[in-house]
Amino acid sequence: MARRDAGSSPLGPRRRLVSALVLAACGVVGASARAQPAAPTAQRSPPAPLAALAGPLAGWLRAAGLGPEQLGLVIWPLDSSTPAFEHNGGRAFNPASTMKLLTSYAGLSLLGPEYRWRTGAFLRGQLRGDVLQGDLVLRGGGDPKLVAEDLAQFVSRMRAEGLRELRGDLVIDDSLYAPIDETAAAFDGDPSQPYNVLPHPLLMNFKSARLVVQPGRERAEIGFDPPLADLRVDNQVRLLSGPCRHGVAGLLVRDAPAAEGAASRVSISGSYSAGCGEQGVFTALLSHRRFIHGFFKAAWESAGGIFLGDTRAERGAGRGQPWLEWVSPRTLAEVVRDINKFSNN
Repeated sequence: MARRDAGSSPLGPRRRLVSALVLAACGVVGASARAQPAAPTAQRSPPAPLAALAGPLAGWLRAAGLGPEQLGLVIWPLDSSTPAFEHNGGRAFNPASTMKLLTSYAGLSLLGPEYRWRTGAFLRGQLRGDVLQGDLVLRGGGDPKLVAEDLAQFVSRMRAEGLRELRGDLVIDDSLYAPIDETAAAFDGDPSQPYNVLPHPLLMNFKSARLVVQPGRERAEIGFDPPLADLRVDNQVRLLSGPCRHGVAGLLVRDAPAAEGAASRVSISGSYSAGCGEQGVFTALLSHRRFIHGFFKAAWESAGGIFLGDTRAERGAGRGQPWLEWVSPRTLAEVVRDINKFSNN
């Protein structure tokens, strides 16, 4: 393999482009953020004067309720070693979603744009006929977009190999990442928002499902798409008559305590107007383990399989060559587009 110099990149010109974008993007700040001085930077040619903030840019700042001190901006030509314009470029700001440029570039540089994630399935026990006398192990490979359609195909392949009944448990091998504290509070206090879902080696369907609500005769009817097995819903939604004043976006979805081994529980509260008809909104719910259990079991039973066991995590459970392997149909380059174009965390 040819040696690559430390300053080179497999992305060629993209490296300079992304670096310029990152420097510019990391200066953007919201009105609530407070600028703080950064450490002194190396001597370089002076950028354009602050008077350049006059004109349309000054008008946009005023319309947004921002002052010049609340904005950081760097414009760096690709063919230059110095910026053409800089305003507060040496001050620290909250980069918000533009931070994804850094992680996108790191992923493309380290893994390559054609990289695909792999999820391994292992049989731990004897397969007698179509019955597994033991556990089914799923080793997470970090796939960020293993969605319902993917799991349905993966399950279909398992069924085609002759596996119908699982007599043991579903075991999650989550050893790819260091343990993550799932009890950490959501940064905006709303754990039901899909963008607050924490990473997981066996992330499934963004740990989110579409909450579907429609008015019934006496109460609001609630369901989830895709369906989740072994899930009890505490429906506290008040159904109101009249036009659509209270929709599904105003409902509060929270996990409810559940005993170990018992069905998962969520509570849904708030008001819903009958005039809204059927509405849906994506919501994050449950822990990763409980979500994987309900998501996988529903897909398995939908494919004609039987699974009466529980789901648990065991680091390192999937060793050696997998029995079957799911390879993501999406490349890293395709997922990066989702991350940045649609701001999907």
